[in-house]
Amino acid sequence: MDPSDWKIYYRQNPIVPIDYPSLQQALSAADTRRVLVQTGTHIVHQPIVCDRNVTLVAMQPNQFTKVSHRPSLLNRQNSCPDLMLVDDASWSDDSFVTEASVTEPSDPSVATLVTSDSFPSDQPLMHIRSSSCVLQNVHVQHSTQGMDIWNGNCAVHISQESKVEFNGCSITSSSGRGLQVLDASVTLQASAVYQCAAAGIHANHA
Repeated sequence: MDPSDWKIYYRQNPIVPIDYPSLQQALSAADTRRVLVQTGTHIVHQPIVCDRNVTLVAMQPNQFTKVSHRPSLLNRQNSCPDLMLVDDASWSDDSFVTEASVTEPSDPSVATLVTSDSFPSDQPLMHIRSSSCVLQNVHVQHSTQGMDIWNGNCAVHISQESKVEFNGCSITSSSGRGLQVLDASVTLQASAVYQCAAAGIHANHA
């Protein structure tokens, strides 16, 4: 595969926070098909909206380096003649500043999304709509001001005929529901919804 083909692949499979500083930016990129989320704790300041078919996969940093030697490839927007696969590489990009705080994971296999103290009241951490989405080894820890469980106070809001699969995930909300499912379908495999202030899963179909 020549360098231009690799660049297409990387555009379709960006890494957060290497290629994009936030999950929302990666999901909003036109070419994204799969997002690799660095394991650790990511502080989320605004609701994440997913309205496209995509897979979110937690991956440890040492797995990134085994794929390629490519610091912030997507942000460089230039040709990459020296792009290559390597078995053991390291990278650094001192100019890169992530908007999300990423800390070492207590479980090294998962990426944990946590609402910040300034997160908007009565809003879900993630809203998935009109899409087919897979989350793998992603933990969602939701807490926000307010008590309006009928209009958004939940960890993940799934709507508009979306099809969502959680694999190896956990979902909690200390302020509202875990999953709010409206005219959508959800599959949980080796996943759990627990420690929620309201119902763990609330489903409503028209």
